[in-house]
Amino acid sequence: MAPMTVDPARVRSFETFQALHDWLAVHHDREPELWVRIHKKASGLPSVDWGQAVDAALCWGWIDGVRKSLDETSFLQRLTPRGPKSRWSQVNIDKMAALTQAGLMTPHGQARLDAAKADGRTHAAYRIKG
Repeated sequence: MAPMTVDPARVRSFETFQALHDWLAVHHDREPELWVRIHKKASGLPSVDWGQAVDAALCWGWIDGVRKSLDETSFLQRLTPRGPKSRWSQVNIDKMAALTQAGLMTPHGQARLDAAKADGRTHAAYRIKG
C-alpha cells in the first residue's frame, strides 16, 4: 500500500471546536477530506485537540482516520465524510448521543447514524465471523 500523501491545500488549523464545527457546516458536503493540524498541549499553542476534532466530525457525519506526525509541536489528523458502508463503533455511537444531548448534532450527522442503524452497520463492527 502506498503511503498516504497530504495535500497542503487541505490542511487547516482550528483554535476551537466551534471554529472546526463552523468550517464543517460550510464544507461537509463539498470537500472529500480535511487534514486538521493539531498542536500538542506542551506547545502552548491554541488548537483543537483530537477529541474535539472527532466530535466536530461526528456532528457532520464525518470520521477520523489517519494521523501523521508533522513537526515537534503538532500532528495532522485526517477527517473524511463517512462512507456509505462505514461501520460504527460503540464509542462513536455513544459520542453521538452525548453530542445530541449537548445540542451539537446536526441533521446531516444524525441522518448518517440513522442510516447506519437502519442497515445494521451500528452492530457490524462487533459481529464475529465464523
